[in-house]
Amino acid sequence: MEKAVQNIPFLRLAIALILGIAAGQYLQLNVIVGSLLLLLLLLGLLILNLKYRYSSAVLFGICFNLFFVVLGAIVYNKYNEKPLFYSEGIYVATILESPVEKPNSFKSTVVVNNVILQDSAVKTNEKVIIYFEKSENAIKLKPGDEIFFNRSPNRVTPKLNPYDFDYQKYLARHKIYRQIYLATENWQQTGNSRFSLICEAEKLRDKLINVYRNQPIDSVEFEILSALTLGYSRELDPETRRVFSSSGAMHVLSVSGLHVAIIFAVINFLFGFLKRNKHGRFVFTTTIIIILWFYAFITGLSPSVLRATAMFSVYIIGENIHRKASIYNSLALTAFFLLLINPNSLFDIGFQLSYSALFGIVVIEPKLREYLNVKNRVLRYFVSLITVSVAAQIATFPLTSFYFSQFPTYFWLTNIFIIPAVAFLTPAGILLLFVNHVPFVSDIISVTLNFTLKYSFKLLTLIEQMPLSVFQVTVNQVQLFLIIGLIVSSFLVFSQFSSQNLKSMLFLLFLFSLSAFVKKVNTENTNGIIVYNSTTNPIIHLIDGRENFVISEEKVLPEELQYSPFSATQKSLGLKTPVMLLASDSIRTKDVFLQNRKILFQGQTIYFGKNSNKNTLSTKRYYLINPGPSWLSMNHSDSATVIVTNKRFFSRSDESNAQIYCTFNRGAFQKIW
Repeated sequence: MEKAVQNIPFLRLAIALILGIAAGQYLQLNVIVGSLLLLLLLLGLLILNLKYRYSSAVLFGICFNLFFVVLGAIVYNKYNEKPLFYSEGIYVATILESPVEKPNSFKSTVVVNNVILQDSAVKTNEKVIIYFEKSENAIKLKPGDEIFFNRSPNRVTPKLNPYDFDYQKYLARHKIYRQIYLATENWQQTGNSRFSLICEAEKLRDKLINVYRNQPIDSVEFEILSALTLGYSRELDPETRRVFSSSGAMHVLSVSGLHVAIIFAVINFLFGFLKRNKHGRFVFTTTIIIILWFYAFITGLSPSVLRATAMFSVYIIGENIHRKASIYNSLALTAFFLLLINPNSLFDIGFQLSYSALFGIVVIEPKLREYLNVKNRVLRYFVSLITVSVAAQIATFPLTSFYFSQFPTYFWLTNIFIIPAVAFLTPAGILLLFVNHVPFVSDIISVTLNFTLKYSFKLLTLIEQMPLSVFQVTVNQVQLFLIIGLIVSSFLVFSQFSSQNLKSMLFLLFLFSLSAFVKKVNTENTNGIIVYNSTTNPIIHLIDGRENFVISEEKVLPEELQYSPFSATQKSLGLKTPVMLLASDSIRTKDVFLQNRKILFQGQTIYFGKNSNKNTLSTKRYYLINPGPSWLSMNHSDSATVIVTNKRFFSRSDESNAQIYCTFNRGAFQKIW
């Protein structure tokens, strides 16, 4: 094992850099101090190499790895330096992506280049999300267009409900800290346009997407085709995403290694004959690298495509200069340089899943194929599809369980037909972009694409509707690392059996079992009340172990369940499906009493809405949910905790009242015991 690692030098460098980036979150290491540390370590390495080459190999190794750990911390802190936030002035900004239509606005990301303060212009570099009021001018904006506005952006608000997706943190990883809504009269175009490689890539992709729009392809199929071939997923319907996710096909909607591999295979098939001689190999290598990077360009230079293209480029160059490139070293090399360029990629879910899946395919899949050893050529093809998908799912299982709390049961069945479908759709979709002006040919390709997409989606829908298509699984951070350790140790046991590997696997299995037992006991002994920040429909969540009740003012519709605030709590805590109730209902169980908007739950009394204005309230400690302005101005019982979820029930004169808890300012109210 140690010898194998030594043959992958960039793996050690990548691991050291990753540790440094992770440590950089907690170490405020500025560039000057960090540079001094790097210089000292470099001097130490030179002295050890010149004077103590053979007697201090261990110390040399420690200093060498520490150099890259420190480098990782410096790169992280430098990259995440926040820009200076100007609170007034005229902001001059460049559009980075074409506005996407939302229910009440057009959304785009811009970069503020200058802020005009009185008579001087100050240079800056701040990304801001802008929600434009719907207008003809807003929808015409293109990447690279320059605008100016005079309203100050607002900080992105932190998440206000427990276990919700942390949108503020997500945007901060992309160096976005502020956002703003601009009415039509609050902004104008300057008439100028700024050049940027990313903007040019976005503009070209927009033109290619319009080619698809003008073809006889249905709306849902157009959305899927744009995501499959050009990585454009901003218009994907949530229901389409859900079907792909639940059926185990979500990975094909993001242009990544699979799509780049398909392009590589097609080019290799068309131009492989060039490799027969020395000059031909050079032409082939140059041609294939140019085409792959052009494909990365037309897909908007997304991180997933850049990762795959960089890795294939390293592999192709190594292969064609007669140096057999180690796939492991290629993976480590691309990860190392991509993290140097953007250390925040380490915390990107796509980055983590991409490299996890590649690890499964290049390490686990060959062993699975070796054990099965199918002789029949046709059967071997289908078995290989299953082994590839199983290996990728094994490797990504810890992450998908941790981030999404679900596992698609029939992923193996999905991949038997979706991978061949994508292998056809990707080159055919790209071919359509080049022949769209040839009437008869473009019509045939469009109809074929539409047919293939339509019935592929129907098959995915059938799989998604099968019993137990999605297995709910909840994993905390400790269990995440334990499962990763279990997968690695299990692989070592089956590939390089030794008593030490077996002991490691059994020990990790024991720790995981212990962790699962502790988590189960804690869950079953946890009780609580959560009043969510939900402005339009106040929601109370009563938790009694794994049993739970959701009480709302209005009925939560089936299509709203997946995105409701209590859904995230249910998945994260591993709760049963909640009992759904309305505040106007009446129910009496051993756990909950609800009548006339009065709730009794484990010794706690809650008054919900209208009933809160009555004067017959308990003298014991109780909670009032949205009692209304009349109570807030007249009643101030010391035994009451008032929870307000809507600003219309609240006035500024009540801000100093410590009894009043506003979820829209402070987040969800939680009482756990």
